[in-house]
Amino acid sequence: MNPLAGSASSYGSILVTDDDPLVRRALNNTLHSFGFDVAEAEDGEHALVRIKEYPFDAVLLDVDMPGMGGVAACRELRQLFPYLQILMLSVRDSENDKVQALNAGADDYVTKPFSIPELVARLNAATRRARGVSPKRQKELSSAGLNSIQSGGRS
Repeated sequence: MNPLAGSASSYGSILVTDDDPLVRRALNNTLHSFGFDVAEAEDGEHALVRIKEYPFDAVLLDVDMPGMGGVAACRELRQLFPYLQILMLSVRDSENDKVQALNAGADDYVTKPFSIPELVARLNAATRRARGVSPKRQKELSSAGLNSIQSGGRS
């Protein structure tokens, strides 16, 4: 089932993953108003389930979540979907935190609080990169066992 049916003219499909329902809802409404199709997940485990059901262009992952946190979810997503664009969201702004997330496979790292125009620009760039490899092709590559191919030096 396509949770984002009717989205052929969108700027891209985004999965917002954050344990705070108010943050999820605010991001959903805001990103939708900028032309993105948006779905939500409350933690890393649910993000994995949602992404296996639908080939999103990008995922926004909060770093600090109960259960499977953002870095662990990022590592798992990168293994399963090497072409998925992963953007981390966090109040943590130390160099070590950013390096850890990027080494886990994140494509970008955005600190909270963030500017909406900057986040939208980063998501536009991410969805452009994601659409370089179509969702259908992503699924074909993953199901063909090619998900272990390193993309851009990531594992």
